[in-house]
Amino acid sequence: MSGPKEAGGLGFLDSRIRNVVLLVKWIAKLEGGCEDLSCRLLRAKYFSHGGFFQSSSAQSSQFWKGLHAVKSWFKFGCEYRLGNGASIHFWNDVWLGQAPLDARFHRLF
Repeated sequence: MSGPKEAGGLGFLDSRIRNVVLLVKWIAKLEGGCEDLSCRLLRAKYFSHGGFFQSSSAQSSQFWKGLHAVKSWFKFGCEYRLGNGASIHFWNDVWLGQAPLDARFHRLF
């Protein structure tokens, strides 16, 4: 069913891929400074220690866990813009690998 019409399918898009794309778009909205009510509510509930990448998926909704499940897809296609540095957390952001610097070099703290 999800194949192209030319190959005998019905032309439907793969729902898993579509779901990943929609979740990645939500991350982009949250990280991009969206001020919609939904973005403000999510930030108020989950952004206690910085931005999306400092937030935890433990004890959270399925939607939030879904966002965390696709964050590697978001990172794959994004770049950091430091700007004035107000939103950069040098020791807490993941710069290289899978863990932030404070977790990798805990003896410095």
